[in-house]
Amino acid sequence: MEGASAYLAPVAGSGVWYYGLRGLEEFYEAEEVFRERGRLDGTKLVLVRYPDGERFFPLPAKENVTLGAPAFSEGRIGIPALDHGKGEITVWLFDPENGGTLKAAVLPASDAGDYYNLFLRPSPLTLTQAPARGDFRILWPEKASFPVGDRESYAFREGERFYFSEWFEDPDYREETVVRDVRGRLLERFRGDVMRMPGGEVWRLLEDGPEGTEKRENGGNEA
Repeated sequence: MEGASAYLAPVAGSGVWYYGLRGLEEFYEAEEVFRERGRLDGTKLVLVRYPDGERFFPLPAKENVTLGAPAFSEGRIGIPALDHGKGEITVWLFDPENGGTLKAAVLPASDAGDYYNLFLRPSPLTLTQAPARGDFRILWPEKASFPVGDRESYAFREGERFYFSEWFEDPDYREETVVRDVRGRLLERFRGDVMRMPGGEVWRLLEDGPEGTEKRENGGNEA
């Protein structure tokens, strides 16, 4: 199998779910292989729940279909899938309570261009694409596009707030957190870092005062 891998990684937005993918994980890389060979082994996905270690296989491996990293929100696990043959992107939702998997959306693969930096993120589940330079794109559940700085990288979504990290060297290295809305308008900027915790809270590590003291704040919505 192309690009076989064997490891577990945490599911974004969850403190109890982990996943393993066997096959090419980057959509753009898988598309290159598909175009070169005319076919592609399907990605195998396993979900593992902590602490009981129970395994789930929400989607069977399917030829020419690449599965991306899953994300958790509101009790369900979203799984992005690119069908190279059909030219479609499907967002699947797996419900651990009943073991069912359903389609949440089907999009033309052309919406994602070259598939670079295409990820499903919480919360709510959002299919995003962040080019190295240029516009940050939201493909689902809304469609939006707005410019971001060359030094900004996307972190996560919290409701209608989109968090980015921007780095500076002036002359010492530092980072600032930039918060934008779905239209790209600046809502907030502060010196320091921000992280979504396993319970869904948003914690901030702020630089406060001339001594650079730090404090941590707890806020946000449960995911």
